[in-house]
Amino acid sequence: MFDPWIITIGSGLALLGAASTLWSIARVFRWRKWKRQAVAWQAFADHNGWSFRATPGAMYGVGVLQMESPNPELPVSLFTEHRGSGNDWHVVTIMRVALGDALPPGMSVKPARLTDKVLRLVGIKDKGEEVGDAALDNMLELKNVPAEMGAVLSRPAIRKLLLTQVRTYTDFSIEAGFLTVELTDVPKTPMELDAFMYPALGLAQALRAMEDRTLPQPSAQPRLQPG
Repeated sequence: MFDPWIITIGSGLALLGAASTLWSIARVFRWRKWKRQAVAWQAFADHNGWSFRATPGAMYGVGVLQMESPNPELPVSLFTEHRGSGNDWHVVTIMRVALGDALPPGMSVKPARLTDKVLRLVGIKDKGEEVGDAALDNMLELKNVPAEMGAVLSRPAIRKLLLTQVRTYTDFSIEAGFLTVELTDVPKTPMELDAFMYPALGLAQALRAMEDRTLPQPSAQPRLQPG
């Protein structure tokens, strides 16, 4: 007759072995998916003359992908980043575009959070929070926006592009001289990369086109570069 403890231990080891096997299979599957993504990013970079780097993770772990545009007039960096842990672990894709001197120092534009909307309902507003456009004021958290820039943001073309950022991306921000957008996913083809970048690049180009017409130009200074 078998000892019940031996049966229990044996069953536990069998379950542990099965779980370890499934974990290994899932890890290899994710690594192969990452490799396919790396191939797509490489193809996009080669086609557009961008620099590209793929850094593999350890032991078939998902790595990170990075691309940068060589265009000094519109510096763009694109990269993936790991977030969370355990069941909450995920990968986000981030694009950062340097805006040069298009915006005044200290100005910040982000999607409105629930707390922002509650503060508006009770009549608590930060200085420079509103620009007088109902859609922008409701959908965005605006801080330190001078009157002349509020007028720029309310122009139909830029207004539409700003609201598109809210609908397209998981998160975005305009601050410290950069437009930064995030997506909780990784584009898997050159076409998906193009679709991911298009709305943000449109807004960045529109803002930089306004640079000469909205702000006094400082003396020659080096442009900010993505970190």
